[in-house]
Amino acid sequence: MNKHRRTDRKPALPQAPQEGAPLAAWAYRAEDLHESGLALERTASPHEREAITSALDLVDCRQLSSRFTIQPLAGGRFRLEGDVGASVTQTCGITLEPVEEEVAEPFALEFWPAASIPEDARETEIDPFAEDAPEPIVDGVLDVGRIVFEHLAQGINPFPRKAGAELERRQADGGAAPLEESPFAALARLKGGPGAAPPQVQRGKPRSKPKK
Repeated sequence: MNKHRRTDRKPALPQAPQEGAPLAAWAYRAEDLHESGLALERTASPHEREAITSALDLVDCRQLSSRFTIQPLAGGRFRLEGDVGASVTQTCGITLEPVEEEVAEPFALEFWPAASIPEDARETEIDPFAEDAPEPIVDGVLDVGRIVFEHLAQGINPFPRKAGAELERRQADGGAAPLEESPFAALARLKGGPGAAPPQVQRGKPRSKPKK
């Protein structure tokens, strides 16, 4: 996490995305949130979407927005809840054609003063239903942008595939696999109904003609 250099009583907040932090400008001073918190919907600018596209190796990030609330808690802590939604374009791993995808990821976690976070706070067993470990408040700033970016990256399909790409690959490799026979067709074949195979003629030695 990038630390902001303190130049006065209030930390200087980034005004534009920095290398490695596409949403670095989405940061908030803890001292501005102590009373009523914050409820906000924020949309990424074209410059921020371009930085996201580069950072995540996408073809394009066409849209990104996030709705979130920050609620002050006791002990200088804050609770962040919200979601991130995005429209992205990736490259199909089989056909190399563009694949459009919609991403929707919720998030819920707390920001704590760095000194109050136990050293082993992140050394816990992975629980897909558990909330994230506390995030540190660095230089009095809550880095919401990093949380939004990380959950966006988590929600993107790591194996993008164009619809029907597997079938196209099988056909290119030697034709589509034969279709399985339905139970109804198999039953009709056994009973000699429509679609049944003609009876096989037993082959053997020709019969000799009776002697007169």
